[in-house]
Amino acid sequence: MKRVIATLSILVVILISGVLFYNLTNQPEDFVIFAHHENLNDGLRNELIKRLESNNIPYQVDVSGNIKIPEKELRKAVQCCS
Repeated sequence: MKRVIATLSILVVILISGVLFYNLTNQPEDFVIFAHHENLNDGLRNELIKRLESNNIPYQVDVSGNIKIPEKELRKAVQCCS
C-alpha cells in the first residue's frame, strides 16, 4: 500500500512539473517601445534597425512608427544601440 501511494505521489509531482514547465516556456514575448516615433527620422530609424538586425535583436515597427523590442532583449539593445 505504501508503495502504491509513493508511486502515485511521484507521478503527480512529475505531472505538475510538466504542466508548469510547459506553461512557463510558452509565454508570449512582451514587446516594449525602444524608440518613439517622435524621436526618429527616417535615417535614424533605418540605422537603428540595421544595428538591431546586426545584433540579432528581434524588433517590430508599430503603426505609429515606434520601434519595439522584446523586454528580455532590452539590456542588449541599450548596449549596442545607445
